[in-house]
Amino acid sequence: MRRALLLGALLGAMVANAGEHQLSGYLRGGGQVHLSAGRTMGGIGGGAGVRDVWEDRFLFQADASYLVMIGNVLAVRAGAGVQRRGVYAPAVLLVGSVLFGDQLTFLLPERTAPARGPAFSIGLAIAPLRFNVAETQISMLELGASVGFDPPDLALGFSIGLLEIAASF
Repeated sequence: MRRALLLGALLGAMVANAGEHQLSGYLRGGGQVHLSAGRTMGGIGGGAGVRDVWEDRFLFQADASYLVMIGNVLAVRAGAGVQRRGVYAPAVLLVGSVLFGDQLTFLLPERTAPARGPAFSIGLAIAPLRFNVAETQISMLELGASVGFDPPDLALGFSIGLLEIAASF
């Protein structure tokens, strides 16, 4: 236990001295869907998250959204990526997501049991219309595509972010 605490303190000190960090909270609105031969899951809604921008270039973020339309779904995402420096700051991120909640399930001749549990996927997201103004970031479009696995099928995921507003603290 002491070794883990010492290692955590050492890593924290290294990260704190590694460069400039800008921590922000954000609100987002959009949609996400997970499609496979065995289920459809997702919807549209909104959520909140936190982001760390390191040296005005590297992004690390995590968020959770509540989605409706195909029941009630909780979408949890975590991602890392890069952005352009300056006022116009488009970004590209590697994003992992998990969807929990209601879903439409399908039984086919080759699938005798419905898909159950959370839907996992990993993919890319691009945000071509992002802007940094003082301590505020605004993104007016984010498009994402991902791939998941619903045994024995592959699943495709799609996401769209229509508006995201972040404020640094």
